[in-house]
Amino acid sequence: MLAELQERDATGEIARIYAEIRRLWAVPYVSSLQRHLATRPGWLEWTWAALGPAFTSGRAQTAARRAADGLVVPRLARIPREALAVWGLDAAAQDAVRAACASFARVAPVNLVLAGLLRRLLGGERPAGAPAPEAAWTPPPPLGALPPLVDAGSLPPAERAVLASLGTTVGEEPFVPGLYRMIAAWPGLLAHVATVLG
Repeated sequence: MLAELQERDATGEIARIYAEIRRLWAVPYVSSLQRHLATRPGWLEWTWAALGPAFTSGRAQTAARRAADGLVVPRLARIPREALAVWGLDAAAQDAVRAACASFARVAPVNLVLAGLLRRLLGGERPAGAPAPEAAWTPPPPLGALPPLVDAGSLPPAERAVLASLGTTVGEEPFVPGLYRMIAAWPGLLAHVATVLG
């Protein structure tokens, strides 16, 4: 799997940046993107020094939300309660899955903006014009606790293969988005998601 510096292992400046990201993204975790950057000495610190002001001001999150609000995605068929029960999703588990989905709907557009800005910066582009005046911005209320990420290596081979089918490669390393690693706690739901999204 793609190398990541877990939040529990972060110290010093990286821990401070992780805390800022959790606050500004308004979710209780730091995404794989930032956790991977943190594995390379100085990369996350440099990225945050260059791009952090766009996020502390809220301009990046506002732009991300505006872009995501215009997206139209196909609706998936509703999953019957009986199927959820067969897959072991009681009311608490269903709430946990809803929370995980809500967090990723909030985080993904903001991470895409961060990745896009970083790509442009690495490509030599620099902002043009005067900086926009700072406006007061408050992050949305944070989301609650989420299911833990399942360690793909701990899964039986068939479940690991289903999880891997929802992933991709980054720099020749396998990468599975955290949302799928969260719902991997319910193998029936994971298999359904892999089938429907496939």
